[in-house]
Amino acid sequence: MAANPALWADIQRDLDAARTNIRNAAMRADALHTGGPLSDDLRMDREYAIGLMLHNGYGAMECALERLVQAVDGGLPSGAAYHAELIRRAAAPVAGLRPAMITSETAGRLQKLRSFRHALRHAYDGYDYTRAAENVPVAVAVEDSFRADMTAFATSMGILPE
Repeated sequence: MAANPALWADIQRDLDAARTNIRNAAMRADALHTGGPLSDDLRMDREYAIGLMLHNGYGAMECALERLVQAVDGGLPSGAAYHAELIRRAAAPVAGLRPAMITSETAGRLQKLRSFRHALRHAYDGYDYTRAAENVPVAVAVEDSFRADMTAFATSMGILPE
């Protein structure tokens, strides 16, 4: 595949957005855990903010995957399990076309974060901050490995500009 500076610039913006959101979530989760007492109202605001930042961080990584899968594979998965299938497709090589875009370890962490994102988006009868709290370290780890995997894949495919 030929170098594609525009594609990589778009992906880089997604990766940067993921990093910003996830680092902000981690910083706020740490402050929530180690800080002093907060009113129930302020605590709830902080807990929801952390969940939203994790949601947005995952969304930015998913957007980067969509861009790369569309550009390299020529199409995206479809159906009710679209989000899970996108991760599975990126983690699998396509014979004669490309190697895996992300490692199975990165894919597993993305699936865990995707599951949290789904729970957050459908928390109609209550938000459970413990699910967000347990996903903060997952998000921090996957953001680093995802960035490394995407960069390695783009380099191997010649997508990165010289």
